[in-house]
Amino acid sequence: MFRDPSGSIWPNFSHSTEEVVILAEGQIEIEVTGQIYRPVIGEEVFIPAQAIHTVHNFRTVPNVWYYGY
Repeated sequence: MFRDPSGSIWPNFSHSTEEVVILAEGQIEIEVTGQIYRPVIGEEVFIPAQAIHTVHNFRTVPNVWYYGY
């Protein structure tokens, strides 16, 4: 679980394994190799291994999201 402060951005990450992000509270924007996702609470976003991705809390309140590799 990760609690992300409002306005935070985690740019240009990549991992050697696949990743899944699930939004639990608030709103989030995830860019994966140029494609932008804004999942609703409970929705999964799949990030392929080695894919460059950015996670952004574009709102004025914190969010909570889960991730797994």
